[in-house]
Amino acid sequence: MENTDEKNGAIQVRWTRPFNIDIQQYPPPYWYEVLRKDESDPESAFQVVTTEKIILNGIDVTWNADTPWSNYSSEYPFHLVYRANSPAGPFVPIASVNVNENDFNYVDYGADNEDLLANTLYYYKVKTSGTYGNPAWSKNQDDCPDDDAIAYEVLVRSNDNNGFTSLGIVVDDHFVNSHLSSLNNCYRVIGIDRAGNRSDSSNLECTSNCLNFELPNVITPDVHDQKNDFLTAYPDDSSSPNDCPRSVQEVDLTIYSRWGQEIYTTTVSGGESPVFWNGLTDEGKEADGGVYFYEALVIFDTNDLRLRIQTFKGWVHLIR
Repeated sequence: MENTDEKNGAIQVRWTRPFNIDIQQYPPPYWYEVLRKDESDPESAFQVVTTEKIILNGIDVTWNADTPWSNYSSEYPFHLVYRANSPAGPFVPIASVNVNENDFNYVDYGADNEDLLANTLYYYKVKTSGTYGNPAWSKNQDDCPDDDAIAYEVLVRSNDNNGFTSLGIVVDDHFVNSHLSSLNNCYRVIGIDRAGNRSDSSNLECTSNCLNFELPNVITPDVHDQKNDFLTAYPDDSSSPNDCPRSVQEVDLTIYSRWGQEIYTTTVSGGESPVFWNGLTDEGKEADGGVYFYEALVIFDTNDLRLRIQTFKGWVHLIR
């Protein structure tokens, strides 16, 4: 007993580390978990007071990533860990970590049968990978200082007219909802403690599709170099996070000459070819080289009715 007080009492708990752990039979990681029970309440259950990770002959490496995309991705789940003996490098890759299974954490016990040396400084860099369009939830530790939850149920609602359904129960404090055809979802999280008690649901968090539509201002259909061969909003080689073809449900496009003559019209639905214009007229003839104007009526996949239908106008230079 360190101190007795109604609010700030303290008890010191000590234990001895196990001797001669066979790491082959009982591979790491190891941790101590301290549990406490209120004996004045016979119906109460043991609660976790603290958890301490134990690293034997290794270095615990953790990292975080402040990026506009999600770093928990089913498509790119691996982060690469590099190590060096000095800040200047060279940094050598030593591990590939699946963060969906191990979070942003790696324990370095030495690579290529090379043990780490005691009293030696090691330096690390991590190359992260991720994707846009994967709604991710992560627990805010600052908001829950006395949280007794050991698992979380993630609920989703696809739109304002449907009720919530369960995506599953996870023991980690993060969850990535991937392989989605649409991002128009709302989420809630419920905490579950050791006794199976369930908390009130969290605040509502909603995500939405990016509503972006852009057309280039130059096409060269006669060059056949697979670059600007036709008018498209989402080229195959694009890596821009603003290129969001899955958010577009339908496009009604009209091409006009410089004199206001309508020369080509088309309707393209989501999932079809992204080619909006290949330089031909409605009669199938090649349009002359020059500047043309377009008007595109775009229907987006969004729950915001104010933004669902938008009109885009611009010009395109046809070069032959």
